Amino acid sequence: IAAARALTDESFRLINRGQLSEGEQMARQALERLSGSGDSYEGNALYNVGLSLLLQGRCSEATSFLASSLESGTAQQNVIRRSKYEQAIRCS
Repeated sequence: IAAARALTDESFRLINRGQLSEGEQMARQALERLSGSGDSYEGNALYNVGLSLLLQGRCSEATSFLASSLESGTAQQNVIRRSKYEQAIRCS
């Protein structure tokens, strides 16, 4: 789990630096390891995949990841996640 969490954090840093494809791939790797684990970082990995897709203009693909990320976020995280989800819906 610790390695998957580190991948999730690094994917977010890559996305924020504009390295969207690399961030997406790293977030997908993290998600493979976290899927079904019940770990809170699973939602972060879902969000990171969705965010990277959204920023790449792949809005239709982003919506399911962003919607799923809403299931496990804190109230503060979900304000941001919902905003990105709605942005993906509008751009689809």
